[in-house]
Amino acid sequence: MYTYLTVLLGLVLHMQKLFTVQLRHRVPADKILEAYLVRRVSNMVYQLRLEAVKMYFHLRDETCDDTRARTIELTEEQYLTCRLEWCSKSAWAWFCKYWTSDEYKRKRKIAQDCCMSSEDNAQNRGGSRNFSETQQLLV
Repeated sequence: MYTYLTVLLGLVLHMQKLFTVQLRHRVPADKILEAYLVRRVSNMVYQLRLEAVKMYFHLRDETCDDTRARTIELTEEQYLTCRLEWCSKSAWAWFCKYWTSDEYKRKRKIAQDCCMSSEDNAQNRGGSRNFSETQQLLV
């Protein structure tokens, strides 16, 4: 069974190969890396769901963009019919079940409410650090 933790662990192991950190900075660097990866995985899962919804409509010869896909919730059976080719069948089945779970719907509602409660709904649109800046921060 795939979980965020499984995906996160794989990304941490990959990222550890890319960067070296002095031992005294290891704990803070690990916290920064973990926070970054949690956000990254969450964003990937969010985008994966949107791509699934768009594919569902594409298979039915209907148009659907990100704006429309954000508002649509499919059933588990509907998600299962539109697996993205790069995603394994077992991982896809897990995501289909997750996207229709009460836990996911609760988290999604909280995130939407937080986004809408901000006066500046573009507050996190400043972009990310470039590679060399991140590397300097971690060294």
